[in-house]
Amino acid sequence: MLLEFNALENSNPRGFLRVTQFIAHLMRNQFVHVEDRGAATLLETLYRPELAKLVEAYFEVAGYRLVHRETEGWAGILPDPERTSLPRMRIDETIALLLMRRLWEEALQLGEIYTNGTVRTTLNEAYVAYQGIVAGSRRAALAPNEFRDVLRMARTEGDCLPR
Repeated sequence: MLLEFNALENSNPRGFLRVTQFIAHLMRNQFVHVEDRGAATLLETLYRPELAKLVEAYFEVAGYRLVHRETEGWAGILPDPERTSLPRMRIDETIALLLMRRLWEEALQLGEIYTNGTVRTTLNEAYVAYQGIVAGSRRAALAPNEFRDVLRMARTEGDCLPR
């Protein structure tokens, strides 16, 4: 694979730059859409078969599958489940993540969204909402400290929750 990149760099420096920029973008963002800023140039890489083949081979070696939907204007990478094991979430983590999404959705409907789509809430508000969800189930509710620990772990694992 390194030989192919080296050959491309020597024969087509501009193509090499496009390929490396496209790979870097997908590694950071997982998807690119034609309406994203600067994405049209990145997606042009896939219109050249020799460059698209190199990008696809790179991700295949890394355990991902490149998916390109030209008619819909997007491309992305997905983990190849046959080659990589995906992390599993515990039920408590899943409930906490779904709860945070629900709180975000409620704030969106009320227009209480801040910069970059953030929503402010307290641990107490989130815990009260959590108790409301698990109240009707057979599952015992987490104690406040355990709930806080689940949120902390979700924040560090997926970096999707505020600090």
